[in-house]
Amino acid sequence: MKNTLITFHVGRGGRFHNAGHKTYSGTNETIDDVRGQIGDKHPSYLRYENIADVLKPFDNTPNFEKIRELIDNCENDNCYNSELLKYKITEENLGELIWVDSNGSQMMWENEDGTGSIDIDKEYNSYFVKTLEDCDQLELELYSEYNEDKVFEYFESIFEIKQLEDECYVVNGCETEYTEKSKVIEYIINEFY
Repeated sequence: MKNTLITFHVGRGGRFHNAGHKTYSGTNETIDDVRGQIGDKHPSYLRYENIADVLKPFDNTPNFEKIRELIDNCENDNCYNSELLKYKITEENLGELIWVDSNGSQMMWENEDGTGSIDIDKEYNSYFVKTLEDCDQLELELYSEYNEDKVFEYFESIFEIKQLEDECYVVNGCETEYTEKSKVIEYIINEFY
């Protein structure tokens, strides 16, 4: 439950259509799934993180295009071409494969658990995938609007929540006046986050 993946989008929105407006976007999608869904609108490419530094010594040399092609083929196949060793280019020199936009700027950061972020245009267009346990107050509120039962179940796993005979809820020994799950969720978010 606490490792449920939740996707948020940051863009324009709200009353004045301002930048930085965060919305709930989906559940159980890795950041790579999100990248695949937005790929047509915002193409991304795999590149080695140090490619510019590795290619710099070969600028204006006859071998530049050949070396670039060898590296590109290696990127596309997600492999390493041993022919690059002739030019003293190693996997360590090239670094990790990263997702970049059409300008070559890194646009995606991915963790092993599927969480991460895609930064297309800062506060105007970005995506974040987080686990439920890593969500902040606003994110829990946004998620609970669509998944009240799941948030309540998650809170039951980390807080002591009981419902009394008169239907009021008790949270961690404190009696609340609330009888609805949505109000209890709101109470927990405001008190504990």
